[in-house]
Amino acid sequence: MKRTGLIAVALLLAGSLIAAVFMALRPGIPDEAPMMTGTITKVDGQRVLVEELPGEQRGNKCWFRLDQKTQVFDAQTAKTQKASNADLTAGKVVKAWASGPVLESYPCQTGAGTMVITGVGQTGGRLALPDEQPLVTGSITQVDGNRVLVEGSSKGQACWFTVTEGALLMKWVNGQLSQASNADLTVGKRVQAWHEGAIMKSLPCQTGTKAILVE
Repeated sequence: MKRTGLIAVALLLAGSLIAAVFMALRPGIPDEAPMMTGTITKVDGQRVLVEELPGEQRGNKCWFRLDQKTQVFDAQTAKTQKASNADLTAGKVVKAWASGPVLESYPCQTGAGTMVITGVGQTGGRLALPDEQPLVTGSITQVDGNRVLVEGSSKGQACWFTVTEGALLMKWVNGQLSQASNADLTVGKRVQAWHEGAIMKSLPCQTGTKAILVE
């Protein structure tokens, strides 16, 4: 009986130890405070720019480099759920934990350890950027009536966007998304442009406008 009891106790202790190790190694939201909380204003390949005060030349700003080890969670609902790097789109409000050294530039640069999505930038009512990536991010180089030509930094990345009454036009004001107007779409402005409908494969291409964010 004593031998059986000792074996049982040993198994119980071993199980408790395994469970403790598993809990320690299990991925999750860090207990410590995030490096920063802000809005994703740009997505550049495997990097996202998080700004505490979007549209202003002050406040914390940092590029976070994403990789396979980056943990992403969506906390926009009552139950926090696992998300992915693809969910880190412009306009999302996040809590960001760094991974590795921080390059003290402005914006700073570091690896992304954990990113928790807490909401979407908004003002008054609910303005939200589209979930998908913009078709073109660049500068307005021409304005022709209700059309704007947006040219990106890459060669051949240019498109005419027809701006109708149904297009969502936005800009950053005091760190929040606000309604913009056609008057804000002037030559030289940096914008992110999302298309609506078919894309005519001309050069530049031509399409309708779902949304334009004036940076």
